[in-house]
Amino acid sequence: MPPAPSCIGLIAACVLASAAHAQTLHARQGETITLGTMSASVYFDDSGGDFRVTTTVADGYASTPVRFVASLGLGQVVLISVPLSVGHPARQVRLMRTSDGLDVAYLPLTIN
Repeated sequence: MPPAPSCIGLIAACVLASAAHAQTLHARQGETITLGTMSASVYFDDSGGDFRVTTTVADGYASTPVRFVASLGLGQVVLISVPLSVGHPARQVRLMRTSDGLDVAYLPLTIN
């Protein structure tokens, strides 16, 4: 049996609301994002003709952080995904280069 029309509207609103939590970062402006128990620090630098996004991810102060750097062209995307456990939703953040800077958007939860 298909979901009732009111349920479809509610589902669509939830998906749009979760994807709508986005902001645009500008050069050398940082943002801390939360992915379950983990957090990530994100910033980019566009000096020297390169658009370099640096992301450092850690699970609290006691863990060893992991850092990765990506050079993005206009419209290119980096996806950060932290699986919580098998069969449970993964927390995801999309980093996308735009003409205005770097869009940081939390994506709807996905099941692994």
